[in-house]
Amino acid sequence: MNKGPQFRIVPPRNGVAWLINSFSLLRLQLARLLFISVVLQFMLTLTQLDLIGFLFVLAMPGLSAGMLEVLHRVSRGDRPATWCLFVPLASRTHTGRLLVLGGIIFIAGAASIMLMLGGNEGTLAPDILERIEQGDATALQFIDPALLQRMLLALALGVGVSATLSYFSIPLIWFRDMPLGAALKLGVTVLMANWKPFMMLGLALVAVGIPIVLVVGMLFSLGGGSFIALGVVLILLLGFQLMMFATQYCSYIDIFPGVQARFEVRDDGEGDGEGESGGAKDGADEDGADDDSEGDDDGQLIA
Repeated sequence: MNKGPQFRIVPPRNGVAWLINSFSLLRLQLARLLFISVVLQFMLTLTQLDLIGFLFVLAMPGLSAGMLEVLHRVSRGDRPATWCLFVPLASRTHTGRLLVLGGIIFIAGAASIMLMLGGNEGTLAPDILERIEQGDATALQFIDPALLQRMLLALALGVGVSATLSYFSIPLIWFRDMPLGAALKLGVTVLMANWKPFMMLGLALVAVGIPIVLVVGMLFSLGGGSFIALGVVLILLLGFQLMMFATQYCSYIDIFPGVQARFEVRDDGEGDGEGESGGAKDGADEDGADDDSEGDDDGQLIA
């Protein structure tokens, strides 16, 4: 008897397929998704406010779930309105779990950063620290290179810990209505079990991100203050953010069978098997379909 949603262990190349699938998904309603992404980005800026910023930090898992809900409706052929972004936070049965998850992610990420820095952040001059908090990137050149490297590693660690805790736990809470603790445990378990495709996904994201970084740097060096340059940079960053959410959704519907989406990642039957929430292997997915069918996983979205 299953104690939670079944999951699949997929081949490594599925990681690249998720990225390809995300482009196909975004292309369906790109303009609408870009507009909703602008609204989400505006909500992200509110986290910088002193008084209510922390409330928006707690609300980030709910907003992320809202973006996944928007993509889910697009995958079914619907035309989601902007208010769909706030559906999870307006849900009485999910809001509490998503807000608590936001607090857990914040504490875990902050603790990871502090442990990595080991108190070295206190050596920064108050004026430099204030400029960094205000988003002044030029202040970084006044920081000792060794300390700057340590700060960047700490930031990467904090982001990694936060992403590990939230990547699958958010959709499991929203789409599967799982308890918070069970969603966290299963989400981390599935990430560890599918480390090979996620490693391939990471390499693919780096390959996509490098040209974006180069273009953004070139635009800022040639005319960073111009309206056109800022507009292009904003579109690129919003597009990358959308791609990350779409990749998350595609990986979720691939690894957790049974999501009623119009598209799914084709499986070639060469995966390592399936598992339940405890990690045990199983021979069939949630819908009882045999996973040993023959075919080619070409990384394309199919009807």
